[in-house]
Parts: sequence; C-alpha cells; structure tokens
Amino acid sequence: MELRAIVDVLRRWWWLVAIPTLVAGVATLPALPALSASSGGYGSVLHFSAAQQSTDALPADSGLEDVWLASELAVHAIAAWVRTESFRRELDVAPGVESGDTAALVIASDNHRSIGQLFLNHPDAQSLMRIATAAADVLQNTSRNYFPQFAEGSAAVSLLDAPTISPAPVPLGQRLAPLLRVALGLVAGLILVMIAHTFDPALRTREDLEMLGLPVLAALPRK
Repeated sequence: MELRAIVDVLRRWWWLVAIPTLVAGVATLPALPALSASSGGYGSVLHFSAAQQSTDALPADSGLEDVWLASELAVHAIAAWVRTESFRRELDVAPGVESGDTAALVIASDNHRSIGQLFLNHPDAQSLMRIATAAADVLQNTSRNYFPQFAEGSAAVSLLDAPTISPAPVPLGQRLAPLLRVALGLVAGLILVMIAHTFDPALRTREDLEMLGLPVLAALPRK
C-alpha cells in the first residue's frame, strides 16, 4: 500500500486510533501521582573501613603494605557478611529496631579496595533510619562473633559518614509503565483501523474499483 493510501485510511478511520489511545491515557492518569520520588522507597548508604585491632598476627617483618592488605581483606569479608542471614538476625535483635522493621529491608554491599559500602533500602523512612543506626552499631561491635581470625576482639570498623536517608529512585519499569500503556492503546487503535479497512464494504476510490477488476470509464472531480 502506498504512503498516500495509508494516510487516506488513517484520515478516514482516525477515531478508531484516538479512542483506545485516549482510554489508555485516562486510565493511566490515576497512577501518575504515585510516581513520586518516594514511591521507589528510601535508601541509605554506609561507607566504612575496617582492620584488625591487633597486628600481632602479622609477620614481624611485615610493613605498611601488609597492614593495608589486611585492612582490604577485612573490608571484603565484612562486605560479604552483611549479605547473609546472620547479619539480618543481628539487625532484628539490635536495640532500637522494632518488630517487623526488617521484613521489607533490602540489603546490598560492595567494596572498593579498603572502603566498604552497605546499601539499605526500605519503603518506610523512619524504619530505615532505625535500621541504619542499628547496622552501624552491629558492624562495629559484633564482627568477632562471625570472624575467628579477628581473635579476641572485633574488627576495628570506622564509619566514614553518619547514616542518612534519601528517597530511592523510582524503578525504570515503573516510570515507563504509563508510556507503555498509551503505546499499547495506540497499537490497538491501529489494529482496529486495519480490521475496519479490510472489512469495509464501501467503494470510495478509483483504486477500490480497480482492485475488483472493474473498468473505470471516467472520474468526476470533487467540487
């Protein structure tokens, strides 16, 4: 079908495209206020460094490089520990954390050389603040229960910043959902146009007659 013919079809059946697109747009409007900055929940990031409190386990001839390597390994171990169930259990019983606070908690971590990062995400800002404060205390005081290599004392964990809460970004899929609904309405309208044009019994143009094999003797111009 030529471009001109496609344009003619769309001009003839434009309302079939408009109706489902408008319906999808109207149905999307109530969901738009939910796409606020806080609809993605709230997040908190704790940056920390760690090292053994005692260097007696290091070789006597070790230098500063070995101390930094031990610190990097300690950060790596703690960053892995915070993703385990044992760390979550410590948060559950930590002072200040209320029952059920950690049910919706999402925990992630990362480490870059000797700096660890603990990522916390929660739907409620107040619950997350309680959890973040408790997490800082757990990091600093309970590592000896899970790492025998720290000997008699916990690792010396230093927080590089105080716990802060900020709105987490809305997930990309949730942000694009309204546009996808409108796009589906548009596609549905185009499909309706194709169906209507295919089953339309009316003969409107010279080409319609020629497609039926009927000869066209003359055409009257439009006034």
